Amino acid sequence: MSSPRTGALDTGDVTAEPQPDQRLAPLVATLLVVSLLGALEITIVGSSLATLVRDLGGVSSIGWVVTAYVLAATVATPVLGQLGDIRGRRPVFLASLAVFVVGTAVCGLAPSVGVLVLARLLQGVGSAGTSLLSMTILADVLPPRRRPQIMSLLASVFAIATIVGPLVGGVLTDTVGWRWGFLGIVPLGLAALVASVRVIPAGVRRASSSFDTAGAVMVGVVLTAFIALLAVAPTVGWLSAPVALLAATFAVVGGLAVRHELRADHPVLPLRLTRDRIVVGALVLAVVHGGGLLAVIAYLPAYTQLHYGTSATVAGAVPLSLVVGLLISSNGAGALIARTGRYRVYPIAGSALAVVALVSLALTLPTLAMGLLCLGLFLLGLGGGSFMHLPVVIVQNESAPDEVGAATSFVTLVRQAASAVGTAAIGATIAAALVGVPAGERLSAAYTGAMVPILAVLAVVFAVGCVVSAVTPAVVLRRHQEVADAA
Repeated sequence: MSSPRTGALDTGDVTAEPQPDQRLAPLVATLLVVSLLGALEITIVGSSLATLVRDLGGVSSIGWVVTAYVLAATVATPVLGQLGDIRGRRPVFLASLAVFVVGTAVCGLAPSVGVLVLARLLQGVGSAGTSLLSMTILADVLPPRRRPQIMSLLASVFAIATIVGPLVGGVLTDTVGWRWGFLGIVPLGLAALVASVRVIPAGVRRASSSFDTAGAVMVGVVLTAFIALLAVAPTVGWLSAPVALLAATFAVVGGLAVRHELRADHPVLPLRLTRDRIVVGALVLAVVHGGGLLAVIAYLPAYTQLHYGTSATVAGAVPLSLVVGLLISSNGAGALIARTGRYRVYPIAGSALAVVALVSLALTLPTLAMGLLCLGLFLLGLGGGSFMHLPVVIVQNESAPDEVGAATSFVTLVRQAASAVGTAAIGATIAAALVGVPAGERLSAAYTGAMVPILAVLAVVFAVGCVVSAVTPAVVLRRHQEVADAA
């Protein structure tokens, strides 16, 4: 069993810069393109959802077009993370990208909603593999100190896709048709696959290990029950029998999974890392970012359109102010951390800035001008973006080299779960406020009334992140790479 690292200090030469690797530029460029394709397929569907369901029929299955992707990606994440540790990053990454391209092509050619949902499952599995393994591949070729700078670029791709995806999807749906939101990605995916064959290194691989099949099955059941619960509860009721069954499954199997993963030699989710206070602090940051920042973005356009009476295009552009702040702080903090190896100030100051922005928005929202709303969102993005890449880097820094894949999937799952819970909670709060309210000014007032406590709660979430970051020990990220023996 590999032992986790704890308190890893930088003992390398702090004056000598690592020699640049000329192969890094094409590798990073390829990973950025692959990440962009996956991110677009997450966001591009929203604009065409109503049209494609109308064309294919099966309106009752509309939710599964989105849920299937999320479910497959979430369940596949821990499995592919450990497979990358055991079999090597390169074959698992290439297989994941191939599955993604095939799934995307089938989506574009789907004759029915049923086939589309199955193809979205393939897309989700492939996207999970490429997204997760991009981070572990970078962990294989870069020392911890350089990872924040490069990983912030990957994070920027997803942030940009949240804005560009819906706009591209809408334009394609209105012009050449929704199918080209999928088919247009296929040639780009094939080109990325060819490039990946040339530039993706083999990476770290365990000398000998067996796959944690029992753990993977139990974790898969737990994640499926969790996502299904969030998907069906708003429609069938939180106190209904199906929800009770899903909750019981989640609790019972979840308990068994925790017990198994703590005892396994090479668990699919390395829960023993939580014995390290530094890792726990990083996981809290992942929860703050997933549940406190990502969850709210989806509801901003609807609020803007209702409250300010703007067009859908203008409303869709308002979150851009948050994304711009996020891009500036993420890339700026990544570059500074790469120079010094010290990261503690960024989650503390970033969370504090996010608290100020959220409290200001909550106190002034009903009478706030749209320009000031954009300023508040910019400050929120500036605060939250400063540490969005840190949870993965910190957990990788504290992990054994041959378990980086499993450790990366662990923190990724925590962020995904927080985002799912936050999104569902915000949606339920807004839905409850709008029930029985007729369209018109009262609808706008009800939406605003719901957003005020939501912003206040998110301020508390970021405040918790600030406090935890302040009391959690921090280390200096290593300048030099630590390498495990390859098989």
